Amino acid sequence: MFWTRWHITLSNWIRDYIFIPLNLHLQREYRLAPLLAGAISYFVSMVFCGFWHRPTLSFALWGALQGGALIVCKLYEYGLRRMLSREARKAYQASRVAAMTSGFVTFQFISISFVFAFNDFGRAVNIVGQMFGVSP
Repeated sequence: MFWTRWHITLSNWIRDYIFIPLNLHLQREYRLAPLLAGAISYFVSMVFCGFWHRPTLSFALWGALQGGALIVCKLYEYGLRRMLSREARKAYQASRVAAMTSGFVTFQFISISFVFAFNDFGRAVNIVGQMFGVSP
């Protein structure tokens, strides 16, 4: 949900010109399963997004983190579809606790990922370690 509401113009451009063509190509030409093709497409699209913001390794890592998070979210959604009935999924999606939890987790992840975008890798790891009380 975050990426459909943040930087909408860029998100739509990446979806239309990178994600969808790559996803279709991987499914048609390489006959990859839709879930695998989608995972690769999310990852590539978000690394591109990182480079678009700033062509540095730090922003490429930021994009890779975003792509990885999108893959985790899609796998979670896939698992819910396989484990829960339609009614149970609707109840879960309507749950205020689920909405608040997902909002909290998303905010925390996005905040931490920006530490990697604006610092070199070693410094970012040190900062995140300090945030969680792990000293070098």
